Amino acid sequence: MSWARSLPFVFYTDADGQFLHGTSGSRPVADFLEDLNRVAAGGT
Repeated sequence: MSWARSLPFVFYTDADGQFLHGTSGSRPVADFLEDLNRVAAGGT
């Protein structure tokens, strides 16, 4: 999605589908990457 500028909402889950973290509202790509790195590191 190289053309995407924001994401309306994101749900982060583990491999079993358990909710880890979520966001709502327009999220810039930079914020998405920050959240993704935080979740991958074990933080929520």
